[in-house]
Amino acid sequence: MKLKFLLVGVLILFSSMSPALIHAQGQLQLIENEEMLYEQDRPADVSSSQALEVTFKEYVQNPSSKVARFEMVLKSNVNSDRVRVTWTISGQSIAPNEDQLIKNLTVRTNETYIIPIDVKPLGYGVTEVYGVARIVGADSGQVATVRKNFAANSSAEILPITDEYNQAKVFSIIWLIVRTVVIGLIVIAIGFFGFRRFVKWYKTDEREQFEKERSESLKQLT
Repeated sequence: MKLKFLLVGVLILFSSMSPALIHAQGQLQLIENEEMLYEQDRPADVSSSQALEVTFKEYVQNPSSKVARFEMVLKSNVNSDRVRVTWTISGQSIAPNEDQLIKNLTVRTNETYIIPIDVKPLGYGVTEVYGVARIVGADSGQVATVRKNFAANSSAEILPITDEYNQAKVFSIIWLIVRTVVIGLIVIAIGFFGFRRFVKWYKTDEREQFEKERSESLKQLT
């Protein structure tokens, strides 16, 4: 009988621990998968041409919107009014502003132009951002490109998570709290002064009504 109760107790303990074990295994698998995603992160691959020189710039991801901004910095060695820059986003991200995907430029020799692209990760996975600058109608050699691969976790945060991103995240949370408190105080203030005005109006209206009835009563007496 004691052995039976012992077996039942072990089964109950195992069944209660199973969800926790499954959750822990899931978390470990997620961490391993994210570590594998780190390997997908590469420095930007940049290719310039004789006519168009390009470099690539990346900014800290916005913790609130999860939007990350990248820039092609284009230096022209020619005069042309037919330069076109196109962006292609492949993988687990979208362009929140599709107007940025194609940009037509007029360029002048030795001048520099900045062409941004905003990218919003949708969740866990790898994204490729590919930008092409070309002189329309010129030979295929007059093309400059930038290519950037990056990975994001299930929270749509670009990996690896940097100190700059964590600082921006803390600032975003603080700003959200401050904004919420300020809006709350404004609502309370509006409600308080609105209630005072209503009470004043109500008392004034009540007094005027009393004076009117009193005046009519006096007229009837006289």
